[in-house]
Amino acid sequence: MLNWKRLIPNAVTAARFGFSLIFPFAAEAWWLPLILVSAVSDFLDGWLARRWRTSTWQGGIFDAVADKTFTITVFATFAVSARFPWWWLPLLLQREIVVGLVALYLASRRHWSTFREMPSRPAGKVATAGQFLLAIAVPVAPELSSCFLVPVVLLGSLAAGDYWLVFRRGLRQRKAAAGRISP
Repeated sequence: MLNWKRLIPNAVTAARFGFSLIFPFAAEAWWLPLILVSAVSDFLDGWLARRWRTSTWQGGIFDAVADKTFTITVFATFAVSARFPWWWLPLLLQREIVVGLVALYLASRRHWSTFREMPSRPAGKVATAGQFLLAIAVPVAPELSSCFLVPVVLLGSLAAGDYWLVFRRGLRQRKAAAGRISP
């Protein structure tokens, strides 16, 4: 029998992939509604999974990939639409770049259990909030959106550094457990 309580949070997460496909082709009047619906879905999927006790580490990864896909799509669309210079992209997306590289490394080493041990972090949540505020500012108050760029980059730097430190600590612990180095 189909378990709707498992399906619904994942369907909400999957909707963000759909929003990512639509966003670059949407009229500018649709940017804000798509961003707001994505933000609500980002909250709702996790809330439903926790409330219904259907949370899984795979669902957490699915959610993180959906978030990063939407974020990259939105900021790339803004850059292509000249809402800010393209060279801001790697700065705004540095956390996504670091997390993506760490995930590729872990996957290449088949360290699947590490994905379970690396939950979202407070610095990452604050950086995500900053990114959403910037994403909302661009269509709502484009003349003020440049004021958000530097703070969002700084929050992303803190989150990227935090994730990097957690990754390095986990790597050292893994090697220490294998008897190669001391933690």
